[in-house]
Amino acid sequence: MSRITLTRYIKNRKENILYRMKQHVLKVHPNDNVIVALTNLAKNENINFNGEAFQLQDNIAAKHKFAAKDFEPGDEIVMYGVLVGKAQSPIARGAWISTRNVKHAASAFTVGERKTDWRCFARTATWKFLNRHW
Repeated sequence: MSRITLTRYIKNRKENILYRMKQHVLKVHPNDNVIVALTNLAKNENINFNGEAFQLQDNIAAKHKFAAKDFEPGDEIVMYGVLVGKAQSPIARGAWISTRNVKHAASAFTVGERKTDWRCFARTATWKFLNRHW
């Protein structure tokens, strides 16, 4: 890599890091339908994220979530790529997601086949070796 190419790479990398640091929101998983505030956000603030614009309906505290779409009662709320709750009342896009408007829910799960076989350490070659040399 030439010196000029390396310099351009470093400059682009720094700009990319600085750009990401300016982000005020985060979508944790691609399947999420909520967005996390990384800083305190004000009601009526316009947020641009991944080419979409959101107008906040409420004040959103840092680490809290807001709706990435309109929800009707019974709609699933997905965070971290998994079902975490269902809307209890209509939730507008850009509105605060809280325990007041969401009831906990979880997807069904099953435990897969588990392998519980184990070998007794005392019968391994390592144990025999250690036993001889102590």
